[in-house]
Amino acid sequence: MRAKRDYAMLAMLLGCGFRRSELVGLEMDEIQIRQGHWAVVDLIGKDNHIRTVPIPAWVNTALDQWILAARYNGDLSPTHPTAKTALQACGLVC
Repeated sequence: MRAKRDYAMLAMLLGCGFRRSELVGLEMDEIQIRQGHWAVVDLIGKDNHIRTVPIPAWVNTALDQWILAARYNGDLSPTHPTAKTALQACGLVC
């Protein structure tokens, strides 16, 4: 499951162009379908700029695989680490 989580995080960083801080602050309810495509809406980034970020199909597939493996049900419990904890485990965040 960790490999799927790590792959999904790297996919979000590379495929969507997220900054680490944006990924850490991302909530699952911010991922929505807009105009027939998956996107992260109203993402607050550097200098408090608000933007909508499209999610490529391969990134969406990686997220789906991690969500299924983690049995994510909308609750972030200790068995479902937050993005910050996962980034710390990968050594991307101090």
